[in-house]
Amino acid sequence: MGTGLKLFPWSGTCLLTVFLFLTFLSPAAADMMAPDYIVIRYSASEPGASAAIDAIHTSAGTTIEADLTESGLEGAQVVRIPDNSTIDAIVAVFRADPHVLYAEPGHSISVDAVPNDPRFPAQWSLRNTGQAGGTRGADINATRAWNIETGSPGTVIAIVDTGVDYTHLDLRENIWTNPGETGEDLWSRDKRTNGIDDDLNGFVDDWRGWDFVNNDNDPMDDHGHGTHCAGIAGASGNNGRGIAGVTWTSRIMALKILGQDGYGSDINAARALLYARMMGADVISCSWGGSERNRALSDAINVSEVPVICSAGNKASNIDLSPHFPASYPAYQVIAVAATDNHDRLAGFSNFGKASVDIAAPGDMILGTYPGSQYLYMSGTSMAVPHVTGLAALIHSRNPGLTARAIKSAILKNVRKKSDLQGKVLTGGRIDALRTLRAVTAG
Repeated sequence: MGTGLKLFPWSGTCLLTVFLFLTFLSPAAADMMAPDYIVIRYSASEPGASAAIDAIHTSAGTTIEADLTESGLEGAQVVRIPDNSTIDAIVAVFRADPHVLYAEPGHSISVDAVPNDPRFPAQWSLRNTGQAGGTRGADINATRAWNIETGSPGTVIAIVDTGVDYTHLDLRENIWTNPGETGEDLWSRDKRTNGIDDDLNGFVDDWRGWDFVNNDNDPMDDHGHGTHCAGIAGASGNNGRGIAGVTWTSRIMALKILGQDGYGSDINAARALLYARMMGADVISCSWGGSERNRALSDAINVSEVPVICSAGNKASNIDLSPHFPASYPAYQVIAVAATDNHDRLAGFSNFGKASVDIAAPGDMILGTYPGSQYLYMSGTSMAVPHVTGLAALIHSRNPGLTARAIKSAILKNVRKKSDLQGKVLTGGRIDALRTLRAVTAG
């Protein structure tokens, strides 16, 4: 038998609120709508200023699109630049005149992408407005990041956990299915299968993942933990129901390694990671751990070509001194995650370690999906992991060619530094989805 794995403590209640949906523009659409305007303001009360500005317009070929003096901004003009010039050149011309207070180019803006999921306002980790007594802005900056990327069905997240309730109304549209198998009835537990390993991968009728606990093709969650993690990472976003995942449309591969009691074997964990690799998962989420090393699990991580996101554990201890696996394995694929609360502080239960824990993410009182199409609050580094998992999926959706090293580097280099995390995690920061996606988009 392998050494034991276990889940981490959680608690919670449910909350229902309603929120108004705002549409948004993609970055590409916003760029297309960016007009070739600048705004200038000159000292209108200064003698000769108006004549000097008129002379610049004549010389530069610019035209006044709007005069803002009557609107209360004296001497301000919205100026259109000519087709044969550039914004920078025209700005430089105006700035060179001593009568000009400022000359600035226009920039594209858009509203933040707020999904219409009715319980989204309770998801402080995605947008913290100070709800429930939290600190405004103590979130992963999701709504602004979603202006860049909301995810892709071509990105597959392996949830290696207690299974996933694949019938949950907020998950069912995002459940991964194996195209090489012939299973049919996805939303019920009926096993309409042919008893044949159609794709010859060694697993018979694994058309919706695999249960390594009972060694069958039904990875239904009979605990709740895996379903909760799946919802944080990838609940259907903007579908008018429940919550939004960090990624809205990425596919969830359900791999069950932990039983109804929350315990399992690291040997099954290794098997699940190898299955995820074989079946093309792009990110692997591991919200569990134990104190003992296992060479097979370590090797399974080492042969993975994708990020493996691991929880640091919930004993408020330094895992530099008392390792917690798989988070403590020194593999480049591993991203070890501590938990923060809604004030951007290290959660009281969270493990830490300046050398062993890479980063922090929200993990205290997080609303997620729960079996039976329910929703529940849970706490733990288990809840922090799927935030990072979802961000890794957004990165992959944005740039599918990035390696595990590149994805990890992008996440770690673009954290939001926090004083309470200094000396506690390697980066000294909490994930920031907007900064990370901007960096990835910029190359």
